Amino acid sequence: MADKRDYYEVLGLSKGASNDEIKKSYRQLAKKYHPDLNPDNKEAEAKFKEAGEAYQILSNPDSRAKYDQFGHAAFEGGAGGGGGFDFSDMGDIFGSFGATVAAYYLGVLLVLTLGMQLGHLLERWTRYTYDGQED
Repeated sequence: MADKRDYYEVLGLSKGASNDEIKKSYRQLAKKYHPDLNPDNKEAEAKFKEAGEAYQILSNPDSRAKYDQFGHAAFEGGAGGGGGFDFSDMGDIFGSFGATVAAYYLGVLLVLTLGMQLGHLLERWTRYTYDGQED
């Protein structure tokens, strides 16, 4: 996306910044632009969200490596980004919703996966058991 700023620039850091520097810079910006401290300020709200997005990518070593190699395209499905959803980071996503919601969605994923597998096995068993037999 052409309108996205470089995440290092957003946090005011260089590419060689340490994890502690990334965290410190994010916390300063989050505090400065927090919507509760800047009510009805759309610019501050946008900067708060932008800093959060930058921190989310740069604080994760895997995401940071992808970003360093491919830029924003790594997360838009282009230029080697893979184009799919990265299930390795489900904990971070669910961390903001709480453990109950996380357990629910993981349970739904498990049930759907098992249901598809059991359905496939039942279909094969039925075909094997009843095909070719006369009543």
